[in-house]
Amino acid sequence: MSDTIVRCTGIGKRFTTVSESGKESNLTILDGIDFSLKKGDFTAIVGSSGCGKSTLLNIIGMLDRQSEGVLEIDGTTIGPESRNAEELCRMRNQKIGFVFQSHNLLPEMTAVQNIMIPLLIRGDGKKSAQARAEELMAELFTKEEMDSGVCKRPPAKLSGGQCQRVSVARALSCRPALILADEPTGNLDEKSSARVFDMLREVQLRHSLSIIMVTHDQSLVRKVDRAVHLAGGRLTEV
Repeated sequence: MSDTIVRCTGIGKRFTTVSESGKESNLTILDGIDFSLKKGDFTAIVGSSGCGKSTLLNIIGMLDRQSEGVLEIDGTTIGPESRNAEELCRMRNQKIGFVFQSHNLLPEMTAVQNIMIPLLIRGDGKKSAQARAEELMAELFTKEEMDSGVCKRPPAKLSGGQCQRVSVARALSCRPALILADEPTGNLDEKSSARVFDMLREVQLRHSLSIIMVTHDQSLVRKVDRAVHLAGGRLTEV
């Protein structure tokens, strides 16, 4: 059995742009990316704004398709045209958890209900989904927070750090092998940022996860297992 959870081979991403005169041209964002992630590793992708970090993360997460090249997730090969949207959705639900900068919680739902969403999409019953959500809340929140009724609060009644912890719990809900985190601490102050990163590291070790994190925060880059730099559409080791 391979010890590699993600393998990118020759991944490219190009967009067609049209000038005011109507002339078409290709804009290259990623150019022949080769990258692999071993199971259990925590890797950071760094680079300047607009260099394509989130694009690469979205391709690995099957939220976007590469223009060329081959992606492998836990032994499953995904080419530019190899799978339909329904198959990709099923793979994402089974194998990958996502943590976004703006947490993307549904405002009309409580913390627990937000965590339940991937489980309900998978087809779990409401009772088992709620039990799993509450189990994760108890893992990521203090007893005092739990006793105060944090589970039943909507995102508007939570702090930024609490919302991000709910987002992490949602990412863990289906027991994925891989977490993709896109600037997970970008909207937080320094103290909350460090707390969220420490939590990610803790759940990574506790649940034997692999994590790829896009970040601008150099203090966090120094704490990961490995960092790669994206510039000019290419990756280099840091």
